[in-house]
Amino acid sequence: MASDRSGLSPRGGDRAGIILASGLLYSVWENYRQSVDVYLDFVLKPLALPDVLWLGLLPGLSEEFLFRGIMLPGLGLGWAALGLSSLIFGVLHISGVQQWSYAVWAAVIGLVLGYSAIATGNLFVPVLAHVITNFISSLVWKLRNPATV
Repeated sequence: MASDRSGLSPRGGDRAGIILASGLLYSVWENYRQSVDVYLDFVLKPLALPDVLWLGLLPGLSEEFLFRGIMLPGLGLGWAALGLSSLIFGVLHISGVQQWSYAVWAAVIGLVLGYSAIATGNLFVPVLAHVITNFISSLVWKLRNPATV
């Protein structure tokens, strides 16, 4: 494993921070809450509860391999590459004009995940953070909406 130059590590602080920040935004920003609910209703409603595991695992792996494993190094691993790959990551999370705040959040998370890949030199850090945060967020949403379980 590459030396950790950022304070980010596979131990979990980055994942906990993302989950807590998302929860805080969800509780205080009405537009974000509505965006998340529309997006997750579309994605999670048809899934059975055990499928939430796959929703954590598959996008976490595929999106991190694409954005932080291929695109970020391909663009040069600098600040411009980090910004551009994060912006594209956010744009690809738009499911409709009303969900703009979800796309903004995804772009910010793209910055965090991209920075963690650059700072640690280890793709495992953003992959693990993405998988765990997707899984926990999906599980919490699914359990809070009993009609979808």
